[in-house]
Amino acid sequence: MLWRMGDPFAARMLELAVGRTGPLVPSGRPWDPERPADWYSSPSSVTHGCERWCARSGFRFTEAAMRSSYASMMGEALAPDSVVSGNMGHSDGTTKGAHYQRVTMRAKCAAAGLLADLLAEC
Repeated sequence: MLWRMGDPFAARMLELAVGRTGPLVPSGRPWDPERPADWYSSPSSVTHGCERWCARSGFRFTEAAMRSSYASMMGEALAPDSVVSGNMGHSDGTTKGAHYQRVTMRAKCAAAGLLADLLAEC
């Protein structure tokens, strides 16, 4: 599976996303199960979308708080540091991470699966 989120959220979000654009489909492309890679948004697009949504909804939000929470939860889920760092837009601080390693969609999905499993336990 190319896109993973823990149930019960995933099934409902995908159901709502069919044929739509907007907050559930931040890339602006309608969800197409045949072409899931077209649906992904960049981390900065997700961050800016969250900031706008929180501002409209009256929630206090900072990018630093979101990034810190994400990194902490991924660490608790035992996701590899190199993948977490790559997902956050930077290398893991090693020569390998800075010059050679590319975080693949498979690695990102595996890390998302670890986070989904952690959240399912809560």
